[in-house]
Amino acid sequence: MAENVSRRTVPKDSKDSPPKPRGVPKGYIQAKTIQKEEAKAILRERVIARLLPIVDATIDSATGIRHFMLRNPDDGTFKRLTDAAEIDAALAHPDAKEGSSFWIYVKDPQTPAAADLLNRAIGKPVEEVQVEHSGEVGLIDRLRRARERSRA
Repeated sequence: MAENVSRRTVPKDSKDSPPKPRGVPKGYIQAKTIQKEEAKAILRERVIARLLPIVDATIDSATGIRHFMLRNPDDGTFKRLTDAAEIDAALAHPDAKEGSSFWIYVKDPQTPAAADLLNRAIGKPVEEVQVEHSGEVGLIDRLRRARERSRA
């Protein structure tokens, strides 16, 4: 009579045989991780190469970016003025009136993108954390006393 016996291969003494390793070996770096690290390095290099203009733009963004636009009276087109002397002359003109001869545009600060790039290139600044401690270790003492009571 034939018996239906499951034939599993089990080591005779499992204590003597080491377990088979499963998964990837310790310290193995996935290809995706290597690609991400390479991309971060490229971004870091490009941001650091343009660090001063980014810092200047961030400072300008903190106060808002202003544009002075002067209207040409002949054709009605606007020209952006950046020279302080030209802006002073346009404001001193007898017919100068905001909305008809010039416009001042203000752009809201856009610091999140600059902050993100700076954090990625230099690292996020360490935030200060204040910890207040009264000197009491009441919880630890209570746990010790409870352990002593349970042993007795």
